[in-house]
Order: sequence, then C-alpha cells, then structure tokens
Amino acid sequence: YEKMTSAILNRADKRGVAVFQVNPAYTSISGKMKYMRKFGISIHQSAAFIIGRRGLGYKEKVPKVLQPYIPKKDAHHWSHWHQLNNQLDIRTHHFYQLYDVDQPKEVLQIERLHLFESEKKKLAKRFA
Repeated sequence: YEKMTSAILNRADKRGVAVFQVNPAYTSISGKMKYMRKFGISIHQSAAFIIGRRGLGYKEKVPKVLQPYIPKKDAHHWSHWHQLNNQLDIRTHHFYQLYDVDQPKEVLQIERLHLFESEKKKLAKRFA
C-alpha cells in the first residue's frame, strides 16, 4: 500500500497534479447508507464518492431517517457510522429497499425485505 501511495505521489508531483490524502475509515459504510440508493451506484462507487468529498473537506452526517437508531448521539460522527453498521447488519443489496435518504420522516421498511432468518432475528431484536 505504501509503495502504491508513493508512486501516485511521485507521478502527480512530476505532472503538477495536487493529491489530497484522506483517511478512508467508514467510507464504505457511509457510502452504502447514504449514497448507494440515492444515486443507484455500487458500494465501491459510493465509497469513492465519500473519499472525494472528504478530499474537498466535507463531513458525512448520518441521514435524518437513520438518526433515531444511533444510541450514542454525542460521539464522533465516524462512531455514528460504526453504530449504524452494527445495528443494520444486513446484506448490502437490501439497503436499496430499506429506506429512502430523501424521505427523512420515513421509517425503516424492514417488513418488505426478503431477509435470511438470522437477519430477521437481529433486526427484530434491535428494532422491536
């Protein structure tokens, strides 16, 4: 990983291109929950989108529809993503059906998902 970073930095320097290094922590999680459905993109594309936004200085806040499911609201915003990831431990493609980021008053649509029994039990336990 260090060699790749070094090669990118060297090439960019030779060509006069600016490089902004950002911490990639929680980019897949926040991208999956915030932008995957909204833009109809893959989890990888949404993580790349988050990385680009971090490079521009933006922070990713949890969407209003998911804020009620954060137990420790006073924690760092990365901690919020960690908490949600633990709460919503389901297969990635179900996030397209679970909620709509553009509808902040909407509740989670757990009943319309085709979940494995283990996923149903986890969600029922957390959201009962």
